[in-house]
Amino acid sequence: MMYQYQERSRRRRGSSIFKSLFKVFLFYIIVAALFTASFFLLKSIKIQPPTQVLGKIVSPIAEPTTKTSHNTEKLARVVNASLKGTRGRYAVAIKNLKTGEEFYQDEHLVYEAASLYKLWIMLTVFQQMKDGKFNEDVVLKSDVKELNKKFAIASEAAELTDGEVEMTVASALTKMITLSDNYAALLLSAKIRLSSVNAQLLKYNLSESTLSPPKTTAFDMLKYYELLYNNDLIDRGHSERMVDLLAKQQLNDRIPKYLPAHVKIAHKTGEIDDFKHDAGIVYANNGDYIIVLLSRSEDARAAAEREAQLSRDVYNYFQNN
Repeated sequence: MMYQYQERSRRRRGSSIFKSLFKVFLFYIIVAALFTASFFLLKSIKIQPPTQVLGKIVSPIAEPTTKTSHNTEKLARVVNASLKGTRGRYAVAIKNLKTGEEFYQDEHLVYEAASLYKLWIMLTVFQQMKDGKFNEDVVLKSDVKELNKKFAIASEAAELTDGEVEMTVASALTKMITLSDNYAALLLSAKIRLSSVNAQLLKYNLSESTLSPPKTTAFDMLKYYELLYNNDLIDRGHSERMVDLLAKQQLNDRIPKYLPAHVKIAHKTGEIDDFKHDAGIVYANNGDYIIVLLSRSEDARAAAEREAQLSRDVYNYFQNN
């Protein structure tokens, strides 16, 4: 009986050792398989490099740079020749909406938005009118001192220091876009609340733009105008109304300056200190295109002229190709 007991015990111990060795072997097989799979998975992932913004390395932008199209090299030669000898820093984003041809330069470099932020105000106003919060006949009225205080405008920087400003929503929209009227923008901003503007930036994934303080990139500006062109800002009706408003722009010393008078251009300028911008849609016979020009230089007037010349060169290139 004792022998039989010892024999059964040895068989059980042998069986247990075998099972343990098998488990260890299986464990290493699984680990090796996971390691191999991970290695090939990592190799297959295209890792996006960090984006450089104003000399600082930040986290990669969520959306990668737009894919280069087949003809970009020709357009690049046109842009580079036009900007040759510039002393300032220019961010450029161009996209032909017919052919898909594109050019980007410093498209993720962050600039002071200047009055380009008024594009976001316009979008939010139209969204709230669609939502029934008010209509374009509503009268906006405010004391200038209160507006300056509300938006932290220092007295030495304020265009107005006393009195009242009063206009309808429709009038404020027109003045804000076509004349870049700052107090029209302030009245509208007070009406819609800045948090609502931020919500629109998030909604349309304008992730490189901020309202406080107003900053943006050429990439985000192009994205905004492409959404507008495709009637994807709010809906077709409101997108068309925004385009019509932008086409009535009266500050035309940049993108439209050397273009034929009959060409429709829906655009918005921006300027503050040494920043000079223009961005919009050019409705050309040979194909509509978006052009965004952001600049920072010691001579803002010269930068405006350079942008006008670049706009002319790009227009001529698209019309002849």
